[in-house]
Amino acid sequence: MDTLPKIPRVIAPTRSTAVQVLREAIAQRLLRPGTRLSERQLATTLGISRPTLREALRELEAEGLLERDELGRLIVAQFDSAMALALYEVREVLEGFAAALFAQRATDDEIAELTLTLDSLAEAVAEDDFRRYLLLKDQFYGLLLAGARNPILESLLKSLQWRFRFLRATSLQAPGRLKVSLAEMREIVEAIQRRDARLADQRSRQHIRNAADAMFSVLDKTGTPSSDVPTDGRRVATRQRGGHRLG
Repeated sequence: MDTLPKIPRVIAPTRSTAVQVLREAIAQRLLRPGTRLSERQLATTLGISRPTLREALRELEAEGLLERDELGRLIVAQFDSAMALALYEVREVLEGFAAALFAQRATDDEIAELTLTLDSLAEAVAEDDFRRYLLLKDQFYGLLLAGARNPILESLLKSLQWRFRFLRATSLQAPGRLKVSLAEMREIVEAIQRRDARLADQRSRQHIRNAADAMFSVLDKTGTPSSDVPTDGRRVATRQRGGHRLG
């Protein structure tokens, strides 16, 4: 926890500021899954009062980023394979739809801005700058949602973004995934530049399926996958629920 940034005293240390710092710490795995949180240590590290911290922790617990262990102690949420699969299934549908809408509705300037962000992602990969890549992907998806011009879709994805960020930070730890992820992002942008909504949707969905497989490969190495989750390398693409097949 000592690696967390102290909240500047030049601004009021509000609950929202503390929530933002802790969200980032969880998404970037500075606070790892299963970490038990010490209220006193966190308050000291962040430089905020314990009442303010408690409010922030309650909000993060409501979002599902924190949970209680068997003794009722607050810990960073642990995502098992079943939960990860459920999140990826939802993410595939929503982000594919967002890419399709962006291809149809975005202005030429918005597409140009998205392309510039892709160039920045390439620079981050060239520099092997993992954290910058994560931040730039947030920027990329922010542009995508704005250009999709669907406030309901934007609200749904934003409500899940911190869980998605946690999974993304894990999947990108798979060997070689950073460069492969960039290549997939480039294919999505190329489809958007062609204004091909269907192709943008397909490529975005494939990107999510590949990210899911990378995520599960990381989980497999930690010995945490659930026994009821398929392990055939096509978890999101072929898993069927109630006769419905994603992808």
